[in-house]
Amino acid sequence: SDTLGCMYDWYRFSGVCYAFLEDVDFSTNSDELSQSLRVSKWFTRSWTLPELLAPNVVLFLSSQWKPVGTKHTLAPVIESITGIDCAILTLERPLDSVCAAQRMSWASYRTATREEDQAYSLMGLFDITLQASYGEGSQAFIRLQEEIIKQTQDTSLLSWRSPPSGSSPSKRLPLASRGAVRSPTSCSL
Repeated sequence: SDTLGCMYDWYRFSGVCYAFLEDVDFSTNSDELSQSLRVSKWFTRSWTLPELLAPNVVLFLSSQWKPVGTKHTLAPVIESITGIDCAILTLERPLDSVCAAQRMSWASYRTATREEDQAYSLMGLFDITLQASYGEGSQAFIRLQEEIIKQTQDTSLLSWRSPPSGSSPSKRLPLASRGAVRSPTSCSL
C-alpha cells in the first residue's frame, strides 16, 4: 500500500513519463492522430489518470514507438477526450484549484481490473493516503470519499454523481458537454 500512495509522487518528480499507446498508429496527419487518440484505451484506464496529471512532461508514443506528442502539445485534444482543462494538463493551474467533484468526474468513465484500484488510483489527485485492502470492493471508494471530506473544506464531492450504470468510456462526453462549470473556485455538476 505504501507503493500505491507513492505512485503520484513518482510521476510528479519524474523527468519524463512515457505513455505507450498500443492502439494508436503513428500518423503525421493531425486529424487521423486526433481520432486515434479519442478511441485509445489509455484514456479509459484508472491508473493512467495520475500518469497524465502528475508529471511535468508526458511523451505519448505510438504502437510503433514513435513520438506522437506531449501532454503540452496535445493538450487541446486531451482536454476534449478527458474534460480536463488545458491549464491543468499543462500545470499552468494547480490541481488543488479544481474542486473535488470536478476531479472525481475525470475518473468517472475510467475502469480498472480490480474494483479497489478505481479509488486507489485517485489518492494522489486528492493528496490522500489510504491503507490498501484488496478484497474490499466498493468500500475502497467510500473510504476515499470519507478521507477527502475529512481533509478538505470542499463539499462539492457531496453533489458528485457517478455515471449512469451501463455507461462506457466509448460513450463519454467531454466535461463541457455534461454541464460542469469550469471555474477555479467553484464547481457544480
